Amino acid sequence: MNAPGLQRSILELATEDFVGLWETLPVAREICQCLAERELRARVSMALLHLMQEGLVEFFAGAHFSGEQAPLSPEAVERELSDPRNWDAQLPPTERHLRFVATELGRDRYFGRRKVE
Repeated sequence: MNAPGLQRSILELATEDFVGLWETLPVAREICQCLAERELRARVSMALLHLMQEGLVEFFAGAHFSGEQAPLSPEAVERELSDPRNWDAQLPPTERHLRFVATELGRDRYFGRRKVE
């Protein structure tokens, strides 16, 4: 799997709005069709952690994501990425879950306003 390509595709999603983990799976599947679901989630998790460490995305927990969401620490993100409920597209909309969004730096990098290192 092309890790930089996956990271860029995920960052593209994150420039639009809060992104649920389940929304990343079809994008990842387009890049590598041969992985089982569990391995695909692991690859997406690694890409997300890399983007977070680079300061390009940040993570939040909430239910409605209309102002009540709360930022998560890197340690909490690592725990939350391993929770299968956060990957479930059928999760009831009132249940707390994890989402991410591009930071200002992430948007600048994606749109080419700052050099990608």
